[in-house]
Amino acid sequence: MNPTVALEYIIIKGTISVTVKDGSSNGSPLLPNSKLELYRSDVLWRTELSDINGAFVFTELPIGDYKVKANPPDAPIYFHYDSAEKSVSITEDALHPSVELLLLSTMLNL
Repeated sequence: MNPTVALEYIIIKGTISVTVKDGSSNGSPLLPNSKLELYRSDVLWRTELSDINGAFVFTELPIGDYKVKANPPDAPIYFHYDSAEKSVSITEDALHPSVELLLLSTMLNL
């Protein structure tokens, strides 16, 4: 008789909280409707929009290294925002890291 071996796999998952702010202004106001991109190994995993508070939480993410990129929301034609990105890691010791991205703006002369 052969003994039965039961293998159980536990996949540890985490989250990444993102906040997008206008880095050109004092007080850094929040930027709602910013396009957020989440990359893992330079592969785009997910795309979302920040909420009314300039925030979003990516959930159900396996442990690993990620890059979060924020693209600006639609702005008036005379206003331009640059994109911003940061690297972040989910580890067993840090399952729920937070990232703050500051988008710099410039006024265009038309």
